[in-house]
Amino acid sequence: MFRCFGDKKYTSDDVQKLESNLFFEFLAKARTGDGTNLDHWDVLFLMQHYRTPTRLLDWTEVLYVALYFAVTYQRAEQTPRVYIMSPYAWNEKFTRSREIFWPRYFGWDPGKKQYYEYGEILDEGGADWESPVALYPSQRDARLSSQRGFFTIHGYDSRPLDAISPGHIAAIDLGPNAVSEAREALEYAGFNEFSLFPDLEGLSRYLKKKYQLG
Repeated sequence: MFRCFGDKKYTSDDVQKLESNLFFEFLAKARTGDGTNLDHWDVLFLMQHYRTPTRLLDWTEVLYVALYFAVTYQRAEQTPRVYIMSPYAWNEKFTRSREIFWPRYFGWDPGKKQYYEYGEILDEGGADWESPVALYPSQRDARLSSQRGFFTIHGYDSRPLDAISPGHIAAIDLGPNAVSEAREALEYAGFNEFSLFPDLEGLSRYLKKKYQLG
């Protein structure tokens, strides 16, 4: 969410308005096609996986998935990097609990003694927590399940995680030889566009890459 502003200055009101507009329009217009009854958190996770800006950050519990994204989508001038964190240690520091939050039980209103849906959090003024929190999403979407996805959700501290708590994030840079070996290992292990994006778009990207078409 914060990255989409680029170098522009923004206020908390700017973020809240944009976040609310994006969420509710996506909620109104998105179709899953399988009749699944999705709650607001499921919709938020779909937004992130289909590249709508959110305050989520993607993680995976599978090393090869992380490697795939590091070496496949690197820019020519960038060194691929894999980040490693313990969501349990992170939450223990910032929430005093080692548990990874089930999203439906994250937005607690002590006054009303009830849990909020994500849309209700937006209606009540947006994120009212400071530091990012690790979430354990329901993996109902095929992409999320294939990538074994988890998320951290940012609060009103917009800094990167490694700036918020450097001791809880490890970064491993991959040199040219490591990149070459990683790509070979991923190919042999069957990690590709279609295995990680098991839909028609992923199949098309996989075939284009396989037959070197653009």
